[in-house]
Amino acid sequence: MTRARLGALVLSLLGIAGLIAGGLALALPGSANATPRAHPVRMVVFDCPGQPGLVKPKTFIVTCADAGIQYDRLSWTSWSSGGASGSGLLEVNDCTPYCAVGHFHSYPAKVTLSGSTAVRNHPGEHAYTRMTVVLPGARPRFAHGLAPKTQTIVLPTAQNRYPATQGATSA
Repeated sequence: MTRARLGALVLSLLGIAGLIAGGLALALPGSANATPRAHPVRMVVFDCPGQPGLVKPKTFIVTCADAGIQYDRLSWTSWSSGGASGSGLLEVNDCTPYCAVGHFHSYPAKVTLSGSTAVRNHPGEHAYTRMTVVLPGARPRFAHGLAPKTQTIVLPTAQNRYPATQGATSA
């Protein structure tokens, strides 16, 4: 084989190898030519069963059967996949003489949401899993005594519509 023919063959093989390598780079996911797409996560919180997830709710019901305990006038200073924080009022029905004619009493509250779990059948949506509440001033009195100053509860998620009350902790 002549030197000229050998050189042409080598150049041809290099050209083919370059085309193959270039084609593979374009076809492979995660290659240098692929642009990753960020999928934003939408954070929600669930209150009552059967209701859609809430984003930065102004009102959050704790006792869904009668709405006798809820957070109202919530104002959020942060809301992200890392957590949420805000403040508002804890409103509690005193149920005196019974709940249907009871009176609501309001207490300043600081609310923090944390934890995250994917919401089933809602791609890109995650639900907060815990809520910590701090009552910096007056606190409501219940049958078992004065409400704790700080309390953390497990929140319902799309998979678990009812909160696990046994998961509540207080300080």
